[in-house]
Amino acid sequence: MARPNLRPRPKPSKALFPFLALPTELRLQIYNYLLLSGPSYCYTHADLLSLHLRQRRRRSPFSRHSMLLANRQLHAEYMQAFYERTSFSFYIDTDNGRRSATVPFLTLPPALLRNLRTCRLWVDLGMMMGGLDPPREASVAQVEALLGRMERVRSVHIVWGPYIMMRRPLYNEELWERLGERFVQRLKGGAGMQEITVVVGNRFLRLRREGAKWVERGVKVL
Repeated sequence: MARPNLRPRPKPSKALFPFLALPTELRLQIYNYLLLSGPSYCYTHADLLSLHLRQRRRRSPFSRHSMLLANRQLHAEYMQAFYERTSFSFYIDTDNGRRSATVPFLTLPPALLRNLRTCRLWVDLGMMMGGLDPPREASVAQVEALLGRMERVRSVHIVWGPYIMMRRPLYNEELWERLGERFVQRLKGGAGMQEITVVVGNRFLRLRREGAKWVERGVKVL
């Protein structure tokens, strides 16, 4: 009986794939596949959350992305792709909106506001308007300051609205002038701004930049 011809298995190659030798455009496309789901993160007041959720919030969103630990070049490239594809939401309510003007609404990673591209900002008018009083200027100015730290933002969606039952009109011209038109004009001045949506109560305005002009995509009182 012939003995089988047994050959030793080839040892696996220890050579690493030359990822950095790929063109930058191709590497960025690979990062986009890794981020295909379009992640989003929401920041609110920690006291509203359970201890378990607080512990999860303390971890940076980037802690799940091991590519950041490879080297400085891949870290920078992956961060660029991450911010391009990720949406960030911020919720300002009675728990974090009535702090001193010198205290920020939210505790955030240092580079987050500076680098984010897409932002959704929800502001509870109930915390800014005691009874029928108009919104406090200090609170409105804090929201402006928060947006002013977003140096590379391209798309902003701001909602000023009651999150509690309120027996009064949800919209009037004074509110729109202070919270709608004021923020629309401010956001238009952003160098990279491409899309703006502002909602005040039951009125909204949506704008999109087309070339050098801003075009209205929707103006409505619901």
